Amino acid sequence: MITTLSFFDTILILLLFLSAFFAMLRGFTRETLSILSWAFAALASFVSYTNSETRSFASNLLQPDWLAYSLLVGITFILVLIISAFLSSKISKLVLKSNIGILDRIFGIFFGILRGYILILVFFIASTWFFSDNQPAWLAESIFYDYLESSKDRIYSYLPDNPSELIDSINFDNLGQRININDLGNIGSQ
Repeated sequence: MITTLSFFDTILILLLFLSAFFAMLRGFTRETLSILSWAFAALASFVSYTNSETRSFASNLLQPDWLAYSLLVGITFILVLIISAFLSSKISKLVLKSNIGILDRIFGIFFGILRGYILILVFFIASTWFFSDNQPAWLAESIFYDYLESSKDRIYSYLPDNPSELIDSINFDNLGQRININDLGNIGSQ
């Protein structure tokens, strides 16, 4: 069992600490709303791209079509992200100034630790793919190696055995028509 901290271990601890610290400053509400802002912006971009009316509007303004669609998706994403980030900021400031502000910061710390661990885990998985045959000593001798390896194995247990075969079996042709995103607005009126 290795008991000394390596430089790599120190970097991992520093990453966890920084992620927790910044999440504490921002608060759990703002961190969560930030993620939701990105998801909402991505969804709005997808809806604008799959909507035939917005696509025809964009292609009437600009040619070639690929440029019009790219700008449509990009501008939609940026506008929705800016608006939702502004609203998130206002809401989180209200929460931090309220009586539950300290609780919001405490939950922010836990969120930051989880986010930091996920980022470290993504780096670890990428490095094990990159160094699949011969792992460097700084990675293999890390005191966190067993924990990261265990987390990686748990993630792999949820993945399909042959993901490329699964992706190849999906038919992406006419995705917008099959999803029929225009009918989503009619759900509440039925």
